Amino acid sequence: MDTLAGQRIVSDLVARMLSGAYA
Repeated sequence: MDTLAGQRIVSDLVARMLSGAYA
């Protein structure tokens, strides 16, 4: 698994969780 791709997926998931928590 590509590290950059993994970080991108993780950061996207975190952003979705944060937006969902503050929505």
